[in-house]
Amino acid sequence: MNNWIDTLNPFGLPRPPAWFLADLALYDPELVVFPSVEVAFYRLARRARRGPGALRALAKHPDTKVYVANRLVPVKSFYPPTISLDLAWGRILPELTEYDVHRAGGADAASDRLDGMESEQEQKNRARTADLAGVLARESYGPAKAEIGERVSFGSYRPRPRVRPTFRHSTLASPSRKPTPGGLVIATS
Repeated sequence: MNNWIDTLNPFGLPRPPAWFLADLALYDPELVVFPSVEVAFYRLARRARRGPGALRALAKHPDTKVYVANRLVPVKSFYPPTISLDLAWGRILPELTEYDVHRAGGADAASDRLDGMESEQEQKNRARTADLAGVLARESYGPAKAEIGERVSFGSYRPRPRVRPTFRHSTLASPSRKPTPGGLVIATS
């Protein structure tokens, strides 16, 4: 198990626990960890299959020199776990799938996966926007027409409720009814 690289370590970062390095080797034997020379971080890197290429141009930074000297490609940087060491170190491995481009099949495969996820999200957003626009249009059409004084019918016929007839005459049957000057009918017996 050779996945720890000793560097100058000016910040005195402790070596990761042996169980973490063993799990890292089981997860992916090409991954290595080393303490950063620039900042109080750990650097997680992958052994390169090809030459260092573009990293040589950036070799003026101390950590990049470590990458070039050991033929590594950067994957992720993380703070040293401080609270509960075992718990914090245990959280690093499950997060690696989000950061390790090479494990996803390389840059092209990772780019294709990201493009697919973005297009799915864009389609969902467009569908949701269209639904919301339809709802907004339906809800604002009636008030807009009412504001300019027009009536709106949405095609649903609702009959008016039947009003019970009101009787203005007495319930007593009378042979003669005489209209009064006010228009009321008075029943006389």
